Amino acid sequence: MLLVNNPGSWAHVYPPLRHADWHGCTPTDLVFPFFLFIVGAAMAWSLRRYDSVSRPLAVRLLRRVTLLIGLGLLLNAFPAFDLAGLRLAGVLQRIGLVYLIAAPLVVACSGRVLATVSAATLLAYWWALAQWGTSPDANLVRSIDQAVIGSAHLYRDGAGTDPEGLLSTLPAVVTTLLGYRAGMLIREGGRVDRLVIESAVIATAGFVWGSVLPINKPLWTPSYVLL
Repeated sequence: MLLVNNPGSWAHVYPPLRHADWHGCTPTDLVFPFFLFIVGAAMAWSLRRYDSVSRPLAVRLLRRVTLLIGLGLLLNAFPAFDLAGLRLAGVLQRIGLVYLIAAPLVVACSGRVLATVSAATLLAYWWALAQWGTSPDANLVRSIDQAVIGSAHLYRDGAGTDPEGLLSTLPAVVTTLLGYRAGMLIREGGRVDRLVIESAVIATAGFVWGSVLPINKPLWTPSYVLL
């Protein structure tokens, strides 16, 4: 990401170090999902002492989420601190929101329930996207952000779709739950063979789904999640 954000000259950038223009996927488009995947994998260890969503867990979650969102807003505001045009979404903000949703789920739910929640989320999100389309300037993610957040507080003043939109946070939760599944496979006996098999099946499903629903990072499409 240091190379992606600081290529030296924006006129000469190696294609793998650019995000896809809209549909599609480059190595750069895989970095953010890896962040969320790692968050999920770490939960397999960091939350294992909790067997319910208790007050101590709630306090811990809220403290961490507040810190992540606060740091994200600070980075967005620096150095001008123009609050009227402050972008409210961002990478750290999404990590915070995803953690807030995913952590209680992994504590309260069995693996089977988590799989059901993940599948239902992706299918419902697919249906919602299909109703509005998946073009940069006309999609449900953009419409919700425009209505709730407002153009002045979105990426590039609302031109196109904010890549960390509110609605697209939901499929990003599934990315984190997949990471949790990987962490549990490793924690419970080091089932790397099972991890490799499941990963191959899920990634293949993402490629196949991509023929119907394009792989798209800004929209965080279900095909992108599985890939």
